[in-house]
Amino acid sequence: MKNEQLLELIILDQPYQVRVKGSAERAKKVSALVNETMLHLQKGTVQGDTTRIAILAALNLADKLLNYIEKEENTEKEVCKISEEISEILDEVISEDRKA
Repeated sequence: MKNEQLLELIILDQPYQVRVKGSAERAKKVSALVNETMLHLQKGTVQGDTTRIAILAALNLADKLLNYIEKEENTEKEVCKISEEISEILDEVISEDRKA
C-alpha cells in the first residue's frame, strides 16, 4: 500500500512489528501512550498478566477517548445553540430595519 511502512514498536519491553500508514512519528507517539498506560497499570497490579494489563489499558484509553468525544459533541451542540440564537437576533434586527 502507498505510504505504508513496517515499524518495530516496543510495548512492555516486547517488540511488535506493526505496519503503519502515515507518519512513523505518530505511530511512535501512539505506542508510547499505550506503553505508558500499561506501565502505570502494571505498577498497580501484583500480577504481571500482560493480557489483563492490556485490557485495562484499552479500557482506560477508551474511557479517555469517549470523554473527548462527549466533550466535542457537547461543544458542537452549544455552538449550534448559540448560532441559532445569533440567527434569531439578526432576523429581528433585519425585520426592524425593513419596517423603518
